[in-house]
Amino acid sequence: MLATLVSEPSVSSLTPAIDRSNLRVIEHLANWLDALGFDTELMPLPDAPHKANLVATLGSGEGGLVLAGHTDTVPFDETKWQTDPFTMTEKDNRLYGLGACDMKGFFPVALEAATTFIDKKLTAPLTIVATSDEESSMAGARYLVEGGKPKASYGIIGEPTGLMPVYAHKGIAFISIKLQGASGHSSNPDLGCNALDSMHKVMSDLIAFRQELANDHINPAFEVQVPTMNLGCMHAGDSPNRICSHAELQIDMRLLPGMDTNDTIKRLQERLQKAIAQCGTALTVTTQYPPVPPFESDLQGDLVQTLATHSGVAPGTVAFGTEGHFLQSLGMETVVWGPGSIDQAHQPNEYLARDQIGAAQIELALPESFYHGHRRVTDELAMSTITAVNGQLRTRLEALFSTGLPNSPLHKVDIPVIAGNFITAQPMGILDGVDHLFTGSVRRVETRRIRNSLDGGALIIQSPVGYSPSGQVFNLPAEEVATEIAIALQADKLIFFDEVAHLRDEQGKRISTVTPGSLDQALATTDDANATRLRYLQQAVRRGVTKSHLVPFTDDGALLAELFTAEGIGTQVVEQQHKGVRAATREDVAGIVEVIRPLEESGALVRRERDRLEQEIDNFLVAELDGIVVGCCAVYPYGAQAELACVGVHENYQAGNGIGARLLAAAEETARNNNVNTLFVLTTQTRIPMADERPYSSIVVDGVEQAPSRAMLYPVGFTEEDFKKPQIGIASTWSMVTPCNMHINALADEAVKGADAAGAKAVLFNTITVSDGISMGTPGMRYSLASREVIADSIETVVGAQGFDGFVAIGGCDKNMPACGIAIARMNRPAVFVYGGTIMPGAERRDVVSVFEAVGQHAAGNLSDIKLKEIESTAIPGPGSCGGMYTANTMASAMEALGLSLPNSSAQNAISDAKKQDSYNAGAAVRNLIKLGLKPSDMLSREAFENAITVTIALEGSTNAVLHLLAIAHAAGIPLELDDFTRVGARVPVLADMRPAGVYSMSELIAIGGIQPLMKTLLNEGLLHGDCMTVTGKTLAENLAGVADYPSDQKIIRPMNNPIKKDSHLVILRGNLAPEGAVAKITGHEGLNFTGKARCFHGEEAGMAAIMDGTVQAGDVVIIRYEGPKGGPGMREMLSPTSAINGRGLSDDVALLTDGRFSGGSRGFVIGHVTPEAFEGGPIALVEDGDQITVDAEAKTVILHVDDATLEKRKSQWQRPAPYTTRGTLAKYAKLVTSASEGAVTDKYLD
Repeated sequence: MLATLVSEPSVSSLTPAIDRSNLRVIEHLANWLDALGFDTELMPLPDAPHKANLVATLGSGEGGLVLAGHTDTVPFDETKWQTDPFTMTEKDNRLYGLGACDMKGFFPVALEAATTFIDKKLTAPLTIVATSDEESSMAGARYLVEGGKPKASYGIIGEPTGLMPVYAHKGIAFISIKLQGASGHSSNPDLGCNALDSMHKVMSDLIAFRQELANDHINPAFEVQVPTMNLGCMHAGDSPNRICSHAELQIDMRLLPGMDTNDTIKRLQERLQKAIAQCGTALTVTTQYPPVPPFESDLQGDLVQTLATHSGVAPGTVAFGTEGHFLQSLGMETVVWGPGSIDQAHQPNEYLARDQIGAAQIELALPESFYHGHRRVTDELAMSTITAVNGQLRTRLEALFSTGLPNSPLHKVDIPVIAGNFITAQPMGILDGVDHLFTGSVRRVETRRIRNSLDGGALIIQSPVGYSPSGQVFNLPAEEVATEIAIALQADKLIFFDEVAHLRDEQGKRISTVTPGSLDQALATTDDANATRLRYLQQAVRRGVTKSHLVPFTDDGALLAELFTAEGIGTQVVEQQHKGVRAATREDVAGIVEVIRPLEESGALVRRERDRLEQEIDNFLVAELDGIVVGCCAVYPYGAQAELACVGVHENYQAGNGIGARLLAAAEETARNNNVNTLFVLTTQTRIPMADERPYSSIVVDGVEQAPSRAMLYPVGFTEEDFKKPQIGIASTWSMVTPCNMHINALADEAVKGADAAGAKAVLFNTITVSDGISMGTPGMRYSLASREVIADSIETVVGAQGFDGFVAIGGCDKNMPACGIAIARMNRPAVFVYGGTIMPGAERRDVVSVFEAVGQHAAGNLSDIKLKEIESTAIPGPGSCGGMYTANTMASAMEALGLSLPNSSAQNAISDAKKQDSYNAGAAVRNLIKLGLKPSDMLSREAFENAITVTIALEGSTNAVLHLLAIAHAAGIPLELDDFTRVGARVPVLADMRPAGVYSMSELIAIGGIQPLMKTLLNEGLLHGDCMTVTGKTLAENLAGVADYPSDQKIIRPMNNPIKKDSHLVILRGNLAPEGAVAKITGHEGLNFTGKARCFHGEEAGMAAIMDGTVQAGDVVIIRYEGPKGGPGMREMLSPTSAINGRGLSDDVALLTDGRFSGGSRGFVIGHVTPEAFEGGPIALVEDGDQITVDAEAKTVILHVDDATLEKRKSQWQRPAPYTTRGTLAKYAKLVTSASEGAVTDKYLD
């Protein structure tokens, strides 16, 4: 059981990137407890459906005992482990594995204890509880308390206490103390408000408060007898010549039992507020997660004293926190107790000593039962338990086999089942002075009765118990029972299932076959968990059983693999090698034909007729398994060279048997024996086992009943042969509404050609697009973000309705890329994305943003009508997406980093041979993905999204990437949050000097090699996950292996040691103005801090008018609100206002803050995606003209300097405005769309 639990990763952390689900651990426990007769209740956490508690109860009534433990582990550093953290490894009587000590080791002890009560009439219930997130937030225990479960008289919390009953521990609170001042030049302190000066007062008061608490509270039971307060770490300021505007101090406070945690924190906050009252700084006191309350139980209580008596360890206290308070709050006498040492918990190479397990089991379960050698001494109580459990399991097996094994060749086959006793037993008696009581051994196997049942086609169930001639029942070792029956029957195969892993060699590879002789030396020097079973297997083979297998039951499908294959999947013990490679004879031709015909039909081998095989049989080698030809190859010598041909392994034996390797080794040996020095192979492809290549189209076009479907497809170009091919949809976003997409029809035609040439049938269809550049600044821009959903929905609709087996999605304008990504993730069918490509620069290197900024210059009187007309007419020279690192090029690059497009697809000019070839290759690539059985879910891992974030940051990409990557991740079922952008961004520099903040265009980046050399640099620096799969069928690292570096004289991509910015330009801000987050694009050119007075506008049009007529002045923070996903609706981009601000020369003196978005072309001090949005009553709706606002990119805060009372008053007076529309697309969108902090998706809360 412990090996199974350790194998399931269940790390809990407040950092989403490393937080994992505990559901697999819960499922294992539930299955085991179900088998023991417990009533199990799975309780998913309401705010985290990938986490759950388990409450399992045996018996009914009031009172009873709860055994509770947590299923999660702490984060770990695999590089510091000497063993695999997720493979339980036994060494020196220690069980190593992540969580073995804390706290997965408690559950096998609890379940062992539970067996004591099976089939007993309990006077009170026994409840086993498994919780989530104990290591991070105690969320699981808190949820139990909210539901009032479980109820009992006594509770034992499993923790590694070394079997010491723990009756008390301190409470824990991690507290963050933040001070917000105001910055200014250090030459004049009056220009700002120094947060460090205030922090000095805070720290002085904390030290005084700590001493007061120590004077007032003492508990001699603890090693440290007083409450503690550790001033742990502090972060402040940004430069010695700037007044420090922000400071943060983090402390760890541990309070004694009897102290109120919340009250103490409140007192602390009040003291600190008073201490800095005259400083002018704003104070914020928060806890990183809800504090763990102190815990104390009655030292003289029944449970404490009982455990102390049984374990022989005196009760005590500990410094770490537990779930004890929560169980205690439900009315139980609670004790913290369990096997393992806290010194081993949370450490690399964590282990649980075997003697701790034994001691725990003795105390909880079977006080009179123990092992002597490898046999359990079975007392009367244990014997009754074993009899009951065997009876329950036998009944379940009878029901299972009587209906046929699900998902197997026996499914729904009527199998007669005989469950009886075919063993005569005898007592073990007294050995080495120990009376084994009810433990026995096999005396005789009733062979004739078994054979008669088998001859009748029955399946026999034999429990590991036997009866003596006098009728006394004995507990028998299961291995002995199985071995003796196998020997008596001279069975073909004996199979032992075990918790342990496969036998492995010194290199860690699975040992597939051993002989009894080769085991002698190994068994003489080992006493590990496999040794006893291997001795039985060795004995069986030496006494006539053909072969015997040791198989880990944790391998999914192990039973079926052993029943329906000769080789199986485990380690087999055989007297002699039953598989080998030999020279072929004419008698082998039929077997060779059976091996190669499926490979010939798939195109992997050239067809050979039977008469040719007979003529050339002397050149063939065959691999034989138990007398069956399962593989073949041919060696044709030509002087000093020889050709290796007709290599194949039967499809039933291709996985994990090593047959192909033995064939090749034998072929090489044959060649050497013929004095051949070169062995060559002529091949056009590599054979890879495939899944069904037409899982969807076959439903639509196969069979007589689908004749109408086929009839409809003949007119659109299908031939009879096409119906046998995989169908690949080509989703085109061609349109003449925008230059971004006007050429995509030609690219779609190339994709069709590529798919058809690769052996598929391509079907072209269209979806819509809208132009952000054209609709920018107009009411039509409300449809832009909504179009992302329409495009994704329409692709999903066509692919799903038509039954395409895969598809190519081709996009050009901004919303096309994320829409295609969402559709690809939703459908999870083999798919490749193709970017339509970038536009070439206009006259004087202009692009569309040049026109927007020219409008602002014209309004300021700095540009004539004639010059504006010239810029307008020469900025856009032809097809392709906007030419800087704006949204389209950003998202194309992100899609490539996700692994969804072919290498360098994101960096090709729209009108180029490279882009046509990319489109052609995409069609062929989908056909290849179908062959390989690779789906988007194989690419879209959490690590892939981290790669996309990394590349976006390095390229100084658009803020829209935040919104769109969140949406694609949602579609893929990958947890991704705003804070992930902060975490990844802390280590990734900005390297690309690209427009809008920089100098160069996308076409200029293409000229020096595109983004592949940049990605290779990031990979070499350890900033990309190279093992992520891509649509090439290769990993990212494999794709980048041969990529050349940029030319040495290029200036577009900076070296790692000279970045434009050392960390991300995409800054996630939080504060009282954006509690759920906001996104800023801070490149460093615009500064890192801005404080100004709010100038508020309802909607883009009002804000734009004020900028153009000069109302907006230097020092203003322009607030454009009611432009969020719901309020706009549609979350319009503010490119027109930001461009106008730049055009009027105010980019260094005005900030713009909105619940809308920004175009990739926006630059300046701009903050978007403010959440909650104004339409939802977020704080941005409460800002008034003249309010002071501070944006601090280094502290990652956006603060509205208005007190809480004032904001509450404004909130009470606020009224939601009428919706923009109540009919049509935008009304539906506003109804369904989520917050920008969740990606503004429309299918998240549909229930």
